[in-house]
Amino acid sequence: MENCVLCDIPVRDTGRILFQDDFFFVTPSLGPIVEGHLLICSKEHLPAMGYLDKEWGRKLRTIREKIEQIFLEVYGEKALMFEHGEIKGVCKSSGTCIDHLHLHILPLNISLREKIIQDGFGVQEIESLKELADYVKQKKPYLFVHDKNGRYVSISRENIPSQYLRRITAEKIGEEQWGWREFPRKAIFEETLLRLRPFFQKSSSR
Repeated sequence: MENCVLCDIPVRDTGRILFQDDFFFVTPSLGPIVEGHLLICSKEHLPAMGYLDKEWGRKLRTIREKIEQIFLEVYGEKALMFEHGEIKGVCKSSGTCIDHLHLHILPLNISLREKIIQDGFGVQEIESLKELADYVKQKKPYLFVHDKNGRYVSISRENIPSQYLRRITAEKIGEEQWGWREFPRKAIFEETLLRLRPFFQKSSSR
């Protein structure tokens, strides 16, 4: 899609890519909350994971599992995952900054659930990412979190604050610099590339 910063990466900024296949690519997040903060992005311009079909879902699961194993090996941590799930034509009411599928995955063994409930969001357990498609059908923007307990939690509410999940993740670990535009944190971005690239190369060669 024209003028989409994530669509441009596989074309113009391949040095940022740690892994890619025909469906997805993995890159460190700008403004990383911690070293190892990655984004799994769709190559096709899809708004959110709720739009994935079965084949795309299987590919995403394989990549998630690869990253989870790398995090355990490198950082000794489980993965925290989250997404602001955008819906076509709903004007970014999910709080996302970029309406292109990007799943955040970080080496943090924490839970966001208590803070989300405290902030007045409804919480619903879901068994599978496939259930996010229900929110798409209902045209309901959502928040998705996979926390340290391995739960999938989906929350929907109108006018979700921008970068909400980034902010509460940073607050949980006492990090004040959570906005990726204001605090690009290039040194941590580069360290993530340097530290993790050999592990992605190793896993791809197996």
